[in-house]
Amino acid sequence: MSKAIRYTVPATPKPRRVAMLIYPGVTPLDVAGPLEVFSFANILRKQKIYDVVTVAPTAGPVTTKAGIAFLPSCAMTELALPVDTLMVAGGGKPRTWITQEMIDWLRTAATQARRFGSICTGAFLLGAAGLLDGHRVTTHWASCADLARFHPTASAEVDPIFIREGPFFSSAGITARIDLALSLVEEDHGRDFA
Repeated sequence: MSKAIRYTVPATPKPRRVAMLIYPGVTPLDVAGPLEVFSFANILRKQKIYDVVTVAPTAGPVTTKAGIAFLPSCAMTELALPVDTLMVAGGGKPRTWITQEMIDWLRTAATQARRFGSICTGAFLLGAAGLLDGHRVTTHWASCADLARFHPTASAEVDPIFIREGPFFSSAGITARIDLALSLVEEDHGRDFA
C-alpha cells in the first residue's frame, strides 16, 4: 500500500489595503494616478496584493474639479481601520475644501496606518490635522510658499518630486504622484518589480 502524498498550497498573503481620501473638488489625476500603480501591480503579480479603496466624507458621488464624479468605496467613517497605506488627494484651492470632520477622521486613521501621506495639495489637510509638524514636506510648486506660511512647524520644500520619511510621505504634482506610488510598491515588493 502506497502512502498518500500531501501537497500544501502556499497561503496567499493578505492584500495590503491602500485607501485614498477624496472630497468634492478633488483633482482626478491625484486620485487615479497613484491608485492605478497599485491596481496595475495586482495585474502584474496575477494576484491581489493591494486592496485599493477610495473614501470620502459621505458614500455619495464626489464631483471633481474637472466636473467628473468618483463613487467612493465607502464613507470615511465606514472604513475598517487600520489600513496599510493612507493617502490624501489634492485638489481645488488649498484649504478651501478642508472640514473639521475630515481633520478628526484623518488624525485617527493616519496614526493607525503603517504609512500615510499626501498627494500634491493634500498636504494642507495633513497640516490642518497637525500631521506635518517636524516633517519635511512637498506639494505642487505653486502652493509650496502657502504651505510653509500656514504650517511653519513643517519644512516645506519646493524641489523634491516626493519626500519619504519613515511612515510619512508627500508628493508634488502631475507625474510626481506616480513616482511616489512606485516607490511605495518598491518598498513592499522590491525594485525589480516596481
